[in-house]
Amino acid sequence: MATEMIDRAAAPEDAKPVPRCGCADLRPDELLKAVSQLRPLMNRRKESPRFAERRSLWIEANGESMTLSASDGVVWRSKSIGVSGGLTPFACGVDGCALLAATEARAEDTFTLDFEAETKLLRVRYQRGTVCLPATGEAPFTRPQVEGMPLILPWDQLRAALKALRDLPAETSSAGVHYSQGFWLEAQDGKLEVVATDGHRLATVRLDAPGLILPPAKPPTEQQEKFAKEHPGLQQTFSAAPGLILDGAPVMRLLKDRATEEPPLLIILGEEALLLEWAACSYVLPILDVKRPAWRRIMPPESPRRMTVNLGELSYSLSRIAALIGALPEHGYNMARLLAKDTQLTVSWRDPAVGLGLKERMACNFSGSLSVSVNPGYLLSLSPKEAVTLTLDFGEKPHTPIFICTPEKPEWRAILMPIAEDLK
Repeated sequence: MATEMIDRAAAPEDAKPVPRCGCADLRPDELLKAVSQLRPLMNRRKESPRFAERRSLWIEANGESMTLSASDGVVWRSKSIGVSGGLTPFACGVDGCALLAATEARAEDTFTLDFEAETKLLRVRYQRGTVCLPATGEAPFTRPQVEGMPLILPWDQLRAALKALRDLPAETSSAGVHYSQGFWLEAQDGKLEVVATDGHRLATVRLDAPGLILPPAKPPTEQQEKFAKEHPGLQQTFSAAPGLILDGAPVMRLLKDRATEEPPLLIILGEEALLLEWAACSYVLPILDVKRPAWRRIMPPESPRRMTVNLGELSYSLSRIAALIGALPEHGYNMARLLAKDTQLTVSWRDPAVGLGLKERMACNFSGSLSVSVNPGYLLSLSPKEAVTLTLDFGEKPHTPIFICTPEKPEWRAILMPIAEDLK
């Protein structure tokens, strides 16, 4: 957005005074820091058609401080800076990137801000001149509000569970919304299940959440009911537990934000979004309008074909294989083979195109013999941190899911589909 430089000496002495309000003696370094921290939100607003024609930064001065806030429709954030030398309350919206550029160019000077409601200009006054920025007196956005019921969630445990599952949700696709693009929350019998999947692997963390109430499962549509009558069993493929699916992309942003490490002051569950509010920021997490599969049906019961192995040794071998695959052109041959016989497990990998291979042996606890191929990166991602022992249950039939758990973290469970090459 264009800015205008005005020389103070050029202003006529008999010019009619314009009503203005503002604040004096601002420190450029404080303003630069505050606007820079809000810049990611301002850039996102410019990419969004909803905010393309609106000012990206809202400035509100009151008392002895000035508050800057920005929002991209999902995240709202504010930063406060101190003001000295007097303050007249005002509020205006302005192009934050233009304000940042004007402040960076004259970072050595103190300055004042004057907002003229009549001309809709924000004047940034320095010792040698003035920069005029187009502004508005109407708020371009407000702090997000969601109508619904308040929730009490075990935030510390929930945030840790989401971080443990953050590698699983698939990226948003133009083909449409899918259940694999989010995090599932299901409440049943005083427990909160946090679930994520990408279609090849699934992991869940169970948390204590007594009294938690989530929306009931949506009933099937007429088309689904008609198809279910023609194909019995279809209605059982969807989860009947109360719950929802949060859009994965905003959750990822929340997990990277250190301001959300503390429990939120307010959690509101609406029909289309979940609102989490802290003192200086708010997150609106959209709820995906898709049905949740009945994932509990594919959780296999305890199998006699159970293997127990040291997680540190297995993770080391899988990490070496994953590093070799990533270093090869086209990411190499993405398959590792697990060969188990009684008390010995062999983890092997070979890329026939380049003739490179790796084989490592380690101790395990298994009865009989087994050969199964898996994606090493997927298995590595399903190895929980701070665990010592990993337990893998293999089904009796070929190509059945591998159930993964650990005695050190009984609340954590996972499923991995083997590569359909062999399962003996």
